[in-house]
Amino acid sequence: MDIDHHTFKRQDQTITSSQILKFHFKRLRSKLPRYPYSYKSAAEMRAKATIRLNFKSKKHLAAAFKALEPETKGAATSRFQVRVERDGNLLILNLEAGDTSALRSAINSYLNWVVLMRDIFLA
Repeated sequence: MDIDHHTFKRQDQTITSSQILKFHFKRLRSKLPRYPYSYKSAAEMRAKATIRLNFKSKKHLAAAFKALEPETKGAATSRFQVRVERDGNLLILNLEAGDTSALRSAINSYLNWVVLMRDIFLA
């Protein structure tokens, strides 16, 4: 941005336009609230969720883990990432997305698959 450097006379002082801009910028910045944390850009903001599902049977847990694991390896989209882990009788889904809409979509997809597996196990 090109700024014409004008000179203004005020009584005995000579003030340039760049000095006026600096003054206004400092005054504006001093009025902004100060936060203890730094701002994050949109690329750095992440939405996260952890879902822990308790299985009664280790056999069903192993089947669910085996069915969901390939989905985490070759994701069709780069909007979210999912990690599937086992801990005792728990199936743990760690979901991370760039925004809450993508996170909601991932949660819905994975929980629908889990519900489908539960219905198959109960049949």
